[in-house]
Amino acid sequence: MKNLLVIFIGFILISACNSPTSKMESDSNLESKLKGTVLSDTNSIIMKELTEFDWDSLLILTPYAIPEALEKSYNVNLKPIYEVGIDYRDDICLLIFFKNREIINYVEYPRYPGDFSGATIRMVGKEDAVYEIVITEEKSTDGNDWIRLKHK
Repeated sequence: MKNLLVIFIGFILISACNSPTSKMESDSNLESKLKGTVLSDTNSIIMKELTEFDWDSLLILTPYAIPEALEKSYNVNLKPIYEVGIDYRDDICLLIFFKNREIINYVEYPRYPGDFSGATIRMVGKEDAVYEIVITEEKSTDGNDWIRLKHK
C-alpha cells in the first residue's frame, strides 16, 4: 500500500511539473514595435502591419476599465487578463487581440510614448485597427511632447 501511495504521489508531481501553463504574458516584442512606430516619422499605426499572428479584432482597455463589466457587452472572456489589474492602473492601456472572440495575445502598453487612453472602448476589426499619431502641446514628466493615438 505504501508503494502504491508513493507511486501515486510521484505521478501527480510529474504531471503537475509537465502541465502547460495557461498564464498569458504581455507581448513585449509587439510593445517594442509599437513604440518604434510611434517614435518614427510616420503619422499612423496600422496594427495588422505590426503583428505576426493571426487575429480578427482588437479591444483597447483604457485605465480603470472594468473587464468583468465589458465581458457581457462584447461577448468575450477576459479572465486571462484579470491579473493585469487594468481596473486600478493608470500607467497603461491594454491592447487585447482576439481570434473568433478568444484572446490570443495582448500588450500592456505604457501611456508614453503614445497614449491610447482617450480612445472609446470598443471592439475594432483588423482592417479598421488604424490609429493616428497626434503630437499635442502637453508634455510628459520628462518634458517630451505628449503623443496621443486616435482611432482613424
